[in-house]
Amino acid sequence: MPLDIDGGGHREPIIELLGEAGALLLERLAQPRSIEKKGFRDLVTDADYCSENLILSRIRQLHPDDGILSEEAGGALPSTGRCWIVDPLDGTTNYSHRHPLFSVSAALVDDLGPCAAVTHAPVLGTTWYALRDGGAWSIDPAGDIERLTLGSGTDLGECLLATGFSYQRKELDHGALEVFEKKFAVEVVHVWTWLSLLQGSFRDSGSSIWHLTMSQPELCWYGRPVA
Repeated sequence: MPLDIDGGGHREPIIELLGEAGALLLERLAQPRSIEKKGFRDLVTDADYCSENLILSRIRQLHPDDGILSEEAGGALPSTGRCWIVDPLDGTTNYSHRHPLFSVSAALVDDLGPCAAVTHAPVLGTTWYALRDGGAWSIDPAGDIERLTLGSGTDLGECLLATGFSYQRKELDHGALEVFEKKFAVEVVHVWTWLSLLQGSFRDSGSSIWHLTMSQPELCWYGRPVA
């Protein structure tokens, strides 16, 4: 299996780093926490900042010449060169309610596009990573590594699908549900549409980790098909 990241570096230190961040989040999960609103339905906790501080400081040690764009600390994608994109706690709302579906993610992009990515689910003890031209892999709690492959299904009616919508919920007012329904014509959309009208909002799993835990779905949707 591939070890090297294009442009320099190895996957193991990043995988270990996200595991450490996940352990920190688990340690703080049952503790009292500070929760703030940074936008409409958008939360941030002290755990977000603690995880972010750990990840950013280590990436700076490992890759001092790379740029960093992170959920809370901000930053910007450089016009050229490599940049790490970090979400120190994907699923903050879930975490705030002690829901188990949350994760830690880091991805690397360069002048050619996405280069490497790692996502760790602390409660599940599972990590997923991918390298450009190196495939996608999962690491289970026992440390066993398995390569991920595409399913063989061609009929959408027989496939396992994952769905999500932009966290900017107001996009639902601009046809996202209608486009989803037209594309896939699945009956459950009628239920979701009815619920969204009834409740005034729609919420999916709250973390991208849901789409990785669904036994690797054949199709993932985020307002448009992405995989």
